[in-house]
Amino acid sequence: MINPEVKSRINKIDFELKAFFENVYIKDKFYKTGFFEISANKVAYLKESKDYRRLEAKVIINQPDLLEEKVKWSYSTNPLSETSMWIDRVSDFETLSEDIINIVNEKRLSEDYIFNLEPIVDVINEDVDHENLEKEFDAQDSIFSILEKYGVGVMKKETLVHSVNENFLNDASDRLIKFYHNTDLKISDKFKIESEMLALENVNWCLFKEDHIEINYTPSF
Repeated sequence: MINPEVKSRINKIDFELKAFFENVYIKDKFYKTGFFEISANKVAYLKESKDYRRLEAKVIINQPDLLEEKVKWSYSTNPLSETSMWIDRVSDFETLSEDIINIVNEKRLSEDYIFNLEPIVDVINEDVDHENLEKEFDAQDSIFSILEKYGVGVMKKETLVHSVNENFLNDASDRLIKFYHNTDLKISDKFKIESEMLALENVNWCLFKEDHIEINYTPSF
């Protein structure tokens, strides 16, 4: 029988992933190998090819690791290949779901996998202003550049975009981006970062937390 605490924790992950992904599947392989296999997918817009493809995050977590505050887990760089490279990660349990989401959010998958997927044409809404969608990606790039400038390491940042609307392409919903980091920022740098962030078009506010920075902005839709 599965440990009640493990069950509670995997249910939490399942709930959080379903708030972002369209499909989430969690297989309990305890009796065979003692781990959970998580598969979650959604249709995502690719800036490079200017189309939509269904991207998947495939993750394995050993059940005993779920009882730790620092959870060890791995994800496949190509969920369609049994011989793909697996990347080992360690996450705080409270941010584990966000780290899994970021596999798709930040396209941390092999290019062979992403660009060999068939583009999805039936989800494209003719009313969507693709020029403004491009502007939103450019706005996020500008935010990244400011953080890099002040030593908030690119490799250490994690982002999660929250929207009031469930559909990423809907109008008027503010975005909240979280950047997790381990940088000890000086007060003077915080002031400069905030000033430069607020100078960007549509950025509403910038908030510094203990281990992350929150940026709220309104898309150009």
